[in-house]
Amino acid sequence: MRSFLTLIAIVATIAFLVIGNRHWQEKIDVSHFASSQKAEASTETKKEKTAALAAKLMPYTAHWPQQAKNDFQQAIKDQKTYTIAIVGSKAMGTEKQGWASDLKKALLQAYGDQVAVTLFPSDVTSKQFISKKLDKKVADAHPNLVLFEPFVLNDNGSVAPKDTHKNLLKAVKTWKDAVVIIQPSFPIYQASNYPDQVKELKKFAQEQKLPYLDHWKDWPGTNSKDLKKDIEFKNGEQVAPNAKGNKIWFDYLRDYFIAGHS
Repeated sequence: MRSFLTLIAIVATIAFLVIGNRHWQEKIDVSHFASSQKAEASTETKKEKTAALAAKLMPYTAHWPQQAKNDFQQAIKDQKTYTIAIVGSKAMGTEKQGWASDLKKALLQAYGDQVAVTLFPSDVTSKQFISKKLDKKVADAHPNLVLFEPFVLNDNGSVAPKDTHKNLLKAVKTWKDAVVIIQPSFPIYQASNYPDQVKELKKFAQEQKLPYLDHWKDWPGTNSKDLKKDIEFKNGEQVAPNAKGNKIWFDYLRDYFIAGHS
């Protein structure tokens, strides 16, 4: 009799364990299913948000080089910030004033947190830019896109155009992971050699298949007295664009980088 009761107890215990385990497994399955559904819903929501963001921002990039467009779209998909570096002479102004500062504000207003913009103004020649490793300082910011004014005006009279071009290529090589877009500095009234050097820069950029932004076409001609109204003079020297000149330069770049802006 005792053996029978013991057997019954063992069977009951096994049955309890089996039923309990099955119940626990069902709870786990239900919980896993709910978690899986929640994860899928979260993924779908992220995809929808990403698609909506791309639909909003990608039209602004209509004028960008194709590689830059692709990189920007991938950054949106990966939920990563797209980094833009604006590099050139002191003609860009400061962090608070000038066409570069205005462009940075416009880019952040249009693209929001999807972009980060850093200014790199340097009062150097292209030779000094390389020798002082300022190109590497830009590279340390890991830019996806570099807008580069390669110091042609600063080089005028001190660095030969062919050497300016060599220094430009050295910088581009340093920024090998970025899309590099070239632009000239501001035009100078009645300059002699400088306009030809800018033409050579444009031709060289095209030969190297580097995008070139010819904002000079929006300024008065270099022999036009109207150009003097757009330039800041200091001790008889043309040192930078004035407020009117900065607006000409900024408007051109804003139209390029933010297509269809309002």
